Amino acid sequence: MKNALIAIGCTILAVSVIFAGPVLAQPAPEKMADDVVAGINTERQRLGLAPLAVNESLMLMARWRSEDMATGGYFSHQPPDGHPTLDDLLARLGYDWQYRPAENISAVRPLLTRSAAPYLAIDSWRDSPGHWRWAMSPEQTMTGVGVAISRDGTVIVTQLFWDPYSAPPSER
Repeated sequence: MKNALIAIGCTILAVSVIFAGPVLAQPAPEKMADDVVAGINTERQRLGLAPLAVNESLMLMARWRSEDMATGGYFSHQPPDGHPTLDDLLARLGYDWQYRPAENISAVRPLLTRSAAPYLAIDSWRDSPGHWRWAMSPEQTMTGVGVAISRDGTVIVTQLFWDPYSAPPSER
């Protein structure tokens, strides 16, 4: 009986290490946001485009958007009533920008490790011509990325794009 209990305990420990171990070493949302910026800039450079500069105001807005979706239980470019829009966030920061930032959002559910989330988000945008057009637009010069994790473990990624003189990218 004692050996059986030890065996059960070892099995539980092994399963815990296999499934919970990666959870203990998950990257912080800020690190995941940096990975998204780096990944998008790598793709831009492959196409001969200039890398996007990180804009702290856009970083803050993107983080607010991701956190609001994660805590508010929704995933949409158009937030439900009572949740801030991009225009609300711009006003909160005191900006009156001529063009509203473009927004890419992604919700990914990595199975064992969240370190894959930035790359899964980038892949989801690559598979969507409209989202990828914003990310690879030569007219965009600045970006901000925010990451939040919902209660169910879904990683919500928001990437904003902006240039003070740009209009939306042309159809390619």
